[in-house]
Amino acid sequence: MLPEGFELVVPPRTSERVIQEFLVTVRPWVMQRAVRLHERASQSDPTSVLIRGMEHTIRFNPGASKIVSYPESGIVEIKAQSISEAQHILAQDLRKRSREIFERRVEQRAKEMGVTVSCITIRDQRSRWGSCSSKGTISLNWRLMLVPDEVLDYLIVHELAHRKEMNHSVRFWQIVETYCPSYKQHEAWLKTHGDRVMLSLREMPPQIGQSAGAESTS
Repeated sequence: MLPEGFELVVPPRTSERVIQEFLVTVRPWVMQRAVRLHERASQSDPTSVLIRGMEHTIRFNPGASKIVSYPESGIVEIKAQSISEAQHILAQDLRKRSREIFERRVEQRAKEMGVTVSCITIRDQRSRWGSCSSKGTISLNWRLMLVPDEVLDYLIVHELAHRKEMNHSVRFWQIVETYCPSYKQHEAWLKTHGDRVMLSLREMPPQIGQSAGAESTS
């Protein structure tokens, strides 16, 4: 599920008949999930956001400093004319900051786990926290700047474990547990708060039945 709809990924050369049959089967889940996502987005407070797992209140102030600050009071003051502009500026700032933080942590954990990484990319995935390619490219969602540090650490370990096992076998999860013994707690946090994080600092998704234009990501 994506904020503006849903995406179905199928193997190459899958027949149209198989796709249509599957869509009929999964339709009840899609509709239920879409309604829940829209309800969460419509009920969310645009001035409230998680940063490193902690609640922050966004305040826009046309006369504020251009530099986004994160005071201990949990208030983020941003030079902007509206809350939507402030959200956009905050998203850009967090994404910029994410590279240094993520690269440093990936390097540390990769060394501990005895694996190599060819490159790290920061992306804006709509439904994934990260990925690992067979060539060693680690991609991480910049919205991991919103989750607690220990959850970020788990997800980095998760992707790095794929450098040893490109699957989710028993062996894979044993590797994850070796380097992140409390990973199940972090999975539970993501299950509870993941939708909110994915929807944060985005435009509100359309209502069910309303079409949405395609939005590019990088």
